Amino acid sequence: MVSKKRVLYFASFCHTITHAMTLTLAPLLPLIRSELNLTNTETASFAFISFLAFGALALPSGLLSDRVGSLKVMKIGLGLFLLSIVGIVLSNGPLGLWLSLLLLGVGAGTYHPAGLSLVSKLYPKDMGKAMGFNGLLGNLGESSSPIIAAAVGVYIGWKYPYLFWSIPILVLLSISFSIKDSKVKDYIQDEENLDFKYLQETRKLISKKFVLYILILLFRGLFYTGTVLLLTTFAKDVLSIRVLIGGIITTILIVAGMPGQILGGKISDRLGYKKPLLIFTLIASISIALIANTSNPIIFVIFSMLMGFSYFAAQPAQNMLTASMGSPKIRGLLYGFSSLCIFGFGSFAVSVGGYIADILTWREAFYLLAIFALIDVFLIYLKREKRETIKQT
Repeated sequence: MVSKKRVLYFASFCHTITHAMTLTLAPLLPLIRSELNLTNTETASFAFISFLAFGALALPSGLLSDRVGSLKVMKIGLGLFLLSIVGIVLSNGPLGLWLSLLLLGVGAGTYHPAGLSLVSKLYPKDMGKAMGFNGLLGNLGESSSPIIAAAVGVYIGWKYPYLFWSIPILVLLSISFSIKDSKVKDYIQDEENLDFKYLQETRKLISKKFVLYILILLFRGLFYTGTVLLLTTFAKDVLSIRVLIGGIITTILIVAGMPGQILGGKISDRLGYKKPLLIFTLIASISIALIANTSNPIIFVIFSMLMGFSYFAAQPAQNMLTASMGSPKIRGLLYGFSSLCIFGFGSFAVSVGGYIADILTWREAFYLLAIFALIDVFLIYLKREKRETIKQT
């Protein structure tokens, strides 16, 4: 029999690959800009289209995972990653790369609605800890990909970091065939509730509190996606830091978030989601503003670490907030909304940031990201929390 812990590990390592594939692009943007002779706005379009697809596919992926099961959807995502890698390697110009990164974003869009829904259903009582572990493995992908991409991209070529990730993708695909949906359902209560009406449950989402929830996640996506994807370019253009070092700093930012995931998960289990979300987002806002203002590389690294720790410490609370918004039977859809806001709408921050950098400077672009985070703090303050709203069945 497949153990519950094994399913958690599989889902969490799929989380690793999802973020590794999406964030590999961040340190490569200056290299692509130079090789293809592009402006900041044009270069940012690669990240924009990839993350837009990442978020846009979240809703249909959430609906699909609610209907056919999370495992099937995650397998589809892994297959799409392999196809996108082939396209990237064979691309010989901006259009081919643009389309391949679009496909990569589609593959990435399958994970969060399926994976987070599965984890939340498997661990309804210790959800904060389980989400913290899942987030920790996601951070592993986010933290390792920038340094791998920067090193391989600088010394071999910017296409080759994607080939590196094809190996663990193939391993995960092979493991996935040994985990059956029927065995996973044994761990989930009331999975076959015949009285459940999907459409009726989704209609309950139409409310002011759900609009507020969407706005909270939207601004989280704007300040996080913009900061992480543009950090290496900021370091290079403003502080004259080499691309390889910039990739390392992005890695350091995300590594700093790994203990934050565990700590944030434990705090959220004890205090609920609102207080951790509010406090850690405020710290993130201050950190981004300090990043924009600094001229010292060492101080830049310190504030980047603080931003990474605070953002990811709030992530388990963010996932608990999502789980509280409706029945577990529509949880794939709920996490689909979450991914749409954070990665889909968040992608606009990359294009806006590149445009501001072209007409003003990168400092002004990062000040705007800090303002997005501060708006998020205000929205979280408005959210009312009821601990019992995270439904177990």
